[in-house]
Amino acid sequence: MSYSFGAAYHVPHGEANYVLYSAVFRAYQKLNPAGDIALLRKVMSPFLDCSEDKAFDALSSLLESILPLKPMSAYGAKEADIAVFTENTMTKQQRLTANNYVPLSAAQVEEIYRSVL
Repeated sequence: MSYSFGAAYHVPHGEANYVLYSAVFRAYQKLNPAGDIALLRKVMSPFLDCSEDKAFDALSSLLESILPLKPMSAYGAKEADIAVFTENTMTKQQRLTANNYVPLSAAQVEEIYRSVL
């Protein structure tokens, strides 16, 4: 998902990933909370000094203290871009989305983009 956004607005790859990171993990958590994501939360929580259910929030807070998180709109993204980004993600990024923890529908991808606009 970060590829479509980052390429359109010349956002460095890692920074584009960061913009979408929390929203994607929230979607994964919602769709399959008991899978490998539960193990990831378990591994991260001692390092972040938090409960497992707060691991992603704690990681997001840590990252925010290093690099303030900006919405996609801060880079110039507009509401009209969401449909284009979603279409590009669903049709041109299959080699990347094939590795998703949980398969995401176009509607779910669009929802993620909307949440970080």
